[in-house]
Amino acid sequence: MKRVFLAFLIITSFALVSCDRNGTEENENTQISDLATDIYTVITLAAPDELIYDESIFQNHLYYIYYQGITTYSHPIDNRQAMIRKIDITDHAVIFDIPLAIPAEQTIQLMDIDEDGNIYVLTRQVDERWECLDIYLYQFTPDGEIARAKSILPAFVEFDNYTPLDFIIDDDGNGYILSYVSSGNEFRAVILVIDPDGDLLFYVDDIRYVGFLFQDTKGQVYLYASENRGHIRYMAAIDLHTQGLGEITDITAHGMMTDNFGNVSSHISSLSYLENKNLFTANRGGVYEHNMEDETLKTWFTWRSLDVAFDETGRAYPLLGNQVLWADRPHGGGDPGYPKHITYYLVRPATAEEIATAEERKREIEEQGDNSNMTFGYLGWYMSKPILEAVMTFNRTNPSGSRIEIKQYGSSFTDITEPGLLELQLDIASGKCPDILFLPPDLSYGLFAQQGVFENLYPYMEADDSFDWMDYQENIIRAYEIDEQLFALPIVYHIEGMIGSATVLDGFSDWDMDGIEAFANRFPDSQIFYQPTQMGVLDICLKANTRHIADWSSGESTFNRSLLIKILEFAHRYTSDSRYSDNRSMEERVAEGDLLLAQGMIPMDNTYWLDLFGEQVSYIGFPTESNNDTAVINAAGFIINSYNVVAVSSQSRNKDAAWQFISSLLTKEIQSDGNMNGYPLLKSSMNESITLMRERYALLPEFIDITLLDENVNMFREINDNAYQIRLFDRQIDDIIKEEAGAYFSGQKSVEDVVAIIENRVGIYVKEAR
Repeated sequence: MKRVFLAFLIITSFALVSCDRNGTEENENTQISDLATDIYTVITLAAPDELIYDESIFQNHLYYIYYQGITTYSHPIDNRQAMIRKIDITDHAVIFDIPLAIPAEQTIQLMDIDEDGNIYVLTRQVDERWECLDIYLYQFTPDGEIARAKSILPAFVEFDNYTPLDFIIDDDGNGYILSYVSSGNEFRAVILVIDPDGDLLFYVDDIRYVGFLFQDTKGQVYLYASENRGHIRYMAAIDLHTQGLGEITDITAHGMMTDNFGNVSSHISSLSYLENKNLFTANRGGVYEHNMEDETLKTWFTWRSLDVAFDETGRAYPLLGNQVLWADRPHGGGDPGYPKHITYYLVRPATAEEIATAEERKREIEEQGDNSNMTFGYLGWYMSKPILEAVMTFNRTNPSGSRIEIKQYGSSFTDITEPGLLELQLDIASGKCPDILFLPPDLSYGLFAQQGVFENLYPYMEADDSFDWMDYQENIIRAYEIDEQLFALPIVYHIEGMIGSATVLDGFSDWDMDGIEAFANRFPDSQIFYQPTQMGVLDICLKANTRHIADWSSGESTFNRSLLIKILEFAHRYTSDSRYSDNRSMEERVAEGDLLLAQGMIPMDNTYWLDLFGEQVSYIGFPTESNNDTAVINAAGFIINSYNVVAVSSQSRNKDAAWQFISSLLTKEIQSDGNMNGYPLLKSSMNESITLMRERYALLPEFIDITLLDENVNMFREINDNAYQIRLFDRQIDDIIKEEAGAYFSGQKSVEDVVAIIENRVGIYVKEAR
């Protein structure tokens, strides 16, 4: 029963403490809520190391399914280790831990509790292709004893395949199953309603996307859905009498999708009805109460105001006494077929003593003036959760009382590439650059560095006793140098290049434009690029050559006309974008021998590429006219890239504190976090990742050739340890080249004339930008 607000007793405002898995450890943090109406306290209610499947709440108890002793995805799942845990929220005591006794061939999916406290568990049995063979419903007594188990496969008889995503038991014992199903080539969401015996009553389909199910205070079950890529969002009751959807409420029309939701209104993680008939909403911004009659919005709290790193898949459950139980689930997405690392938090109003302490701390911070606080600017789509958690940890633990305030530029992918990026660039240009900046890949990093926007980080590294070059991947850090100064630091990274079979790439270790042209001539009847169009090939050839075409790092703009002519002439031999048509996938093209090279991240785990090419693979960089005399073979042309690059503004009044925060991102805790998008800078974390990967595959000898895997690790290490260049991407220069290249590709102008125009335009742009 996920309808929780009637079931809870009012919990008085006394100082609760958090507990570990045995309910013994005390660890309570009080946060200042500047944006919320009240001051709230966050308590870690349960944070087990085990992987968790699903939770449900009944009366003052939290129930969840977990795997005892299993802490990582590398462990084989054994259902004999599946447990149900019941926790009393008022005193955090573990009431029971009981084994589920689910057959090994079944996968646990979802759970719920009925009004009598009976526990229901939904499982699925699949074949080696993950196609569903059977669906089971288990019922356990309130004490955890198994009462019955039944296959409910007949309820899904009209569908070929099915994946349950949400599950609710109503007050009459009827079950509501949200599932994505396929029938032929059609894939859609359905709600199946079964009676207490597990037999199908009816189902509701023709719904574009269903996010989740929820109940109101009277037990009525609703669905939350969206259409038109999220621009239309609605909820509707599931009517047992008409066996269909009841009245549909357009959430968008009620003004709920506004900036009141913390500028992340595109995602709602949970909805609930309160006793006053208002709608309780949780999303990536925080927790809100919406009056559906007058369309007013009350902010209970935002996650940032509590110094908590939110996650987009978290659900929040309202409790009486203005309390909230929040399930933060950073792994596993929305697929219940995979366990997650879920942490449960209880958010409650602060006590009088806690309020007084918080207000005193706030006064102390205000007395320090504006110099005590810093701004962390980022484009909304790119910040990984561990970095956000590091911001919140800094705010809670920094002894000086200085805080990092987050400024988000853009709230969607579209905003990031256009208005969000423009707003950030305008702030930098106008002297309002955030103290700490999370650099997006599209930012003209090299140009801004030359303009003196960013602080050189090397002096801070040298003064930091905790930083030791021997611990880190030095070549990766130094790749971000400009004029022997470090204006930005990648926290994690990846390396991009080209991948092909070892046979095809035999004899090629790196190449300039002449080399890749010779390669193309060797295989005239095959595609060497996935997107073999003029603009597609032009983009590939620019990846490692942008700095060699236009370079302003020496203080003057230089331009390599002969190199650009070679690139344009090579791209001209391919089909124009408007005439290209090939709907085959990369896998189909490789299998049919029409595609020789792929481009992407160079992995330490090459199993995907081994399967794709059917033999050992080799890696090679993008074509480059390297001007680095120290370039090591097999390193030229490989591009170091990162979505986690930080810089410090040269205008910041708190640069030492900014470095203190950045240095926290280089610790073992962050560098080893699986949520970071890339490889760690910390060598020990990289070595551990490789060891864990090899141990995981050693458990699957029938599928993985360990010898080939080890060969790939050696290739990866050689490239990783010798890579030396980033792509100094400048969108303006890139756009100028591609815009003018069209005139050459269409035959309107000669290549010499086009290159002369590009050189002139780039020169003007660089001069004006300085």
